[in-house]
Amino acid sequence: MEMVTEHLLRLGHRRIAFVGGNLSHSAFAGRRVGFAAALRRHGLTPDLVVRCPATRRGGLDAVGPLMDLADPPTAMLCYNDLVAFGVMLGLEARGLRAGRDIAVTGFDDMAEAAMSRPALTTVATSARQIGQDAARLLLRRIADPQGAPERVILPARLVIRESCGAMRVQLDKHQ
Repeated sequence: MEMVTEHLLRLGHRRIAFVGGNLSHSAFAGRRVGFAAALRRHGLTPDLVVRCPATRRGGLDAVGPLMDLADPPTAMLCYNDLVAFGVMLGLEARGLRAGRDIAVTGFDDMAEAAMSRPALTTVATSARQIGQDAARLLLRRIADPQGAPERVILPARLVIRESCGAMRVQLDKHQ
């Protein structure tokens, strides 16, 4: 989340909302911490946080309250890709388009992210590799229950597509 927040800041966004997730999920806490850390480094307050179900419907329903603010966000960083798809639907219902009128990003890099219109900027978490490594660690633990604890951390990767507006910013620079 820190990486994608920094990306949005580099694109010039200063009113960034964090949309989706709930307090009971550990991933929500971690993602919110990364979001807040990046904003604070730039002297910004991470005050635009909307908790909602991590679903399309949750994202869709979150758009109205955010866009009705006196000073609405220029970017919405979503808890996951499903929430981002819902946010894009909510924006479209208001005559707005992700990547043109407001930046939208997701998290997970679901296969649908590349096929959505606009294609969704997201964070790839290598879910298949995580599963393979977890299985390998489990098999080693079964073979040697007293073995030293192991920890594997796989890097996340920012996948920049149309929904964040970066492609548009690059076109504007070249014109």
